[in-house]
Amino acid sequence: MKKLSILIISIFVAFSINAGSTEKFTIVNTGSKTGGFNAMLTMLGKTINHNYVQAENPIIGASYFDDVNVITAWSTEWPGNNPQIPRIKVNEDNIVALTVYETILCSREFKTIDSLKGSVKIGTWGDSPAVAKFIKSLGDKLDVKFTIVPYGGSGDITRGYLGGDIDTVFVTQSKQSKIEKDGKCIAFSSKGELDFAFIDAILLINGELGNKIEARKAMLYTINTEEWQTTQDGVAVYVPNGTNDTELLTKYNNAVKFNNN
Repeated sequence: MKKLSILIISIFVAFSINAGSTEKFTIVNTGSKTGGFNAMLTMLGKTINHNYVQAENPIIGASYFDDVNVITAWSTEWPGNNPQIPRIKVNEDNIVALTVYETILCSREFKTIDSLKGSVKIGTWGDSPAVAKFIKSLGDKLDVKFTIVPYGGSGDITRGYLGGDIDTVFVTQSKQSKIEKDGKCIAFSSKGELDFAFIDAILLINGELGNKIEARKAMLYTINTEEWQTTQDGVAVYVPNGTNDTELLTKYNNAVKFNNN
C-alpha cells in the first residue's frame, strides 16, 4: 500500500508539472554531450515543455541568455581567468538548484591512495584550472608527480579509462559503478580523503512570472526519479524552499570565490 501511495503521488506531481507548462523553456547545456551537465539537464527536461540547445561550452551557451525562461547549468569555476566567459548574475531568485558533485580517485594500477608513487598519468578535466590546482596539491601531498591527460567531460574520462587509454582517473562519483567494472576507486571526497568537490548551479535566466516555481518543482520531481538516483550517485542537490535561499546563495558565492582565487 505504501509503494502504491508513493506511485500515485509521483504520477500526480508529474501530471501537475506538465499540465501547468503553458510557457516553453529553453534548456541550454553549457557542457559537453557526454558530461554531467548534459545528463542532468536531459533528465530535468523530461518534466517540462522545452527546447534543448547543446552549446558545448559556456561562451556559446551565454549567447542564448538574452532569451526568456532559459534553464542552464553554470559552474562555479567560471569565468576564472578567462575574460571571454561572461559573469552571470546569480541571486536568490534565479537559483533552481545547487548540485554538489563528490569526486573520486580510481585506478587499475594502484590499490590504495598511499600506494601512488613516482610519475603518474591521470585522466581528468583538461580545461579546469581548479582541478589542475587540486591535482598539483594532491601530488605535493603524496610526493607524486601527476601529469594530466586532458578530457572534455566526465563521460569522456570514463570512456578513456575503460578503453585502456589511461589507468588512473579523477572524476565525479556518479561514474563509480562504471569505473569499478575494471579497477577500484581508492579515495573519495565524500569520505574526506579528497578535499575537492564541484559546486554548480542550475539557473533560470530571465524567468517569467511563475516559471521559477515550476522549474524548482520540476527539479524536485526529477531528483526523486529512479533514473536520477541510479545515475547521479554522489550528487547532492539543494533546491531553494523559502527558508534556505540565502544559505544556498552564500554557498554558491563562496565556491566562486574559492575557485577564482
